Amino acid sequence: GQPARAKVRSSAAMPGQTGARAEDVLGARARGQLGRLTNDVEGTVGATTGPQARARIEAGLQDASENLYTPTMGKQVSEEGMAAIQPILDRFPPQVVSRAEQVMANLARTEGYDVARLTSAERLHFLKRALSDTVQTMGREGLGADEARAYGRLLREFTDQMDTHIPGYAGARGRWRELKGAEEAVELGDNIFKPTTRIDDIRERV
Repeated sequence: GQPARAKVRSSAAMPGQTGARAEDVLGARARGQLGRLTNDVEGTVGATTGPQARARIEAGLQDASENLYTPTMGKQVSEEGMAAIQPILDRFPPQVVSRAEQVMANLARTEGYDVARLTSAERLHFLKRALSDTVQTMGREGLGADEARAYGRLLREFTDQMDTHIPGYAGARGRWRELKGAEEAVELGDNIFKPTTRIDDIRERV
């Protein structure tokens, strides 16, 4: 019934268990044993429903934005930090950086920031996001696999240095990633029950 389905959907919000839970639910659905699985899930997530999970996730994202990201991004990066980060940025081809800088400015404006008044931490954060978007766009435009992997490695190095040299950044980023993962898991839990959902569709998501 609907209460049982809500409980299983909620289980998908538990970080680290999404893939296994998806496999279990789809297998149980195929064998007509969904009731058995939801009884097992009940002991873990109780009567929490999908909407309740979404509300908690949304509240968590708001809290992370206000109490983790905002204080962290309001700082200037130290000279030592910039000296460690800039050489990695310089390894990206100029045409990639140029495209990313335009994306960065657009992102900042749409989120209510004055691009001319960004702190160095804010600028690096928006630039990291913009570089990721730019590389993904270039991939759809035919970027070679080797080049894409090279840019991916540079992005990871860039992020690692930001984690090291911007106090609080790693924690804020980790919390945001955890909550967004839970958000995606709740959506996945909803999709599991659609008659058209195939096991391969779920595997692609997890």
